[in-house]
Amino acid sequence: MAGSVVVLNGMPRSGKTSVARALQEATDRVWISLGVDHHIRTLPAWLSPGAGLRPFAVDHAGSDENRARLLAIEAQVPGLFRAMYASAAAHAREGFDVVMDVGHHGAYSRELDVWPDCVRQLHGLRALAVGIECPLEVIWRRREATWDQVRGQVDEGVLAAVEGGQELIHVDRDYDLTVDTSVMSPHECATKILAALDSVVTAPRDE
Repeated sequence: MAGSVVVLNGMPRSGKTSVARALQEATDRVWISLGVDHHIRTLPAWLSPGAGLRPFAVDHAGSDENRARLLAIEAQVPGLFRAMYASAAAHAREGFDVVMDVGHHGAYSRELDVWPDCVRQLHGLRALAVGIECPLEVIWRRREATWDQVRGQVDEGVLAAVEGGQELIHVDRDYDLTVDTSVMSPHECATKILAALDSVVTAPRDE
């Protein structure tokens, strides 16, 4: 029997990883975590930030040399995402449940059509797309606590990525469910996700 795939889409520090861990702890099923952070660590240094290319990075590249480097990275983004989703689908078809911790956005220098291209990789599987919501002020508090990034004291690229990305990351997303990690614990989010997943028969998601 094929496993399930849960896609958690949200901003960095919105709580995706904590929800993924809660899913792994919530049942005795084998949940494989295949998030973007894991994927980035497998990439060669020149592809950093790779699939995690943040919103507005090219617009705030600075020099022509840096812009060219970011555009070269950006060209790899669609394939990297497709491969990650194909890996999730392969795990699910082997009977494993998969939780994907991702941060899709559309703020590239050109239209990459990443989101619909990726969900097509899950055709025929029981899948759930979950929007991980969190207010901007909470994200900034978490970034300060974790990375010592203080709002108003970070560089222009980071500020643009956080402030603009908060809006763009959820634009035109066909979610099956949304959860707000500022008012729900990771365990509560996992419980809600599992309840929604149990009602899903298949999720071809051809759109």
